[in-house]
Amino acid sequence: MAAQRLALAIRWSDAPGSISRIARLGGVPLHGRPHQLRQRGGLVAVVQKNGNVTRIFECESVEGPQPVTLANGTRSQTGYLVLAKPKTLRTPPNDRPLQLKCRWYAIGQFRYFNPKTWRPVLVTDSTGDGNYLVDDGSGSSAIPFAPYRGGIPGLPRNAPEAVLVTAYVAWMRQPERFGHHYLRNQGLHTDLFDRSFWRLIEAKASMNRVVLRTAVGQLFDYRRCYLRHPTLAVLLPERPGDSHIEYLESCNVTAIWRTPSGRFSDSSPDRRFSTPIR
Repeated sequence: MAAQRLALAIRWSDAPGSISRIARLGGVPLHGRPHQLRQRGGLVAVVQKNGNVTRIFECESVEGPQPVTLANGTRSQTGYLVLAKPKTLRTPPNDRPLQLKCRWYAIGQFRYFNPKTWRPVLVTDSTGDGNYLVDDGSGSSAIPFAPYRGGIPGLPRNAPEAVLVTAYVAWMRQPERFGHHYLRNQGLHTDLFDRSFWRLIEAKASMNRVVLRTAVGQLFDYRRCYLRHPTLAVLLPERPGDSHIEYLESCNVTAIWRTPSGRFSDSSPDRRFSTPIR
């Protein structure tokens, strides 16, 4: 999909009255620059959590970086404002409601879609950065990111967790999208981060309940460092028991495991955490 043909969708606040801010601003504020949006005439959709489109307009220009108040009320000193072309801001007709079916994780998240099919489009660059989630920092300071070079930083290459991470990344067939964030407050690197899909993954070499509880606690602690909360997963050497999977799912943590054949599977309904990019 050529960049100039992509449209932009932003997950807006569902709070009463919040939608009126768009008309007052003359557009929508974003936490990062939407590089793949066509500047003049590109379609912009404002979307609720359930995927319903509440406003659409054509882009006149993108201004920034500049101070903006984001859809969730957070103030950003280096945000952007996507201005609406005059007289194009409108509500979809009631007899033809629009819906963009994709998973939204945070108010203010933006994504790209094909305006002809209304299907989301994943956009990445050579480092695997997802352009719909560009500010992986807390506040205005970015979290240092190291591209994936094998294993886990700080662990020997033959450590069980490092071997597991190496096998998983190889299975996913696109190592450039993976890497490790350095979390200053904790003074450590994340085991693995998938920047294309904004996933934080903690690797464990065993699967007893104490270890899984530790993994969940670590993931919740690390997640606090991100302005845009990532999805969470635990990478395991084999399939955990059903009760363990139920526990992880109750915490909104996906289990990823290595099968006896050396493949990988996971507990998500569509196996999106273990489906290789072909």
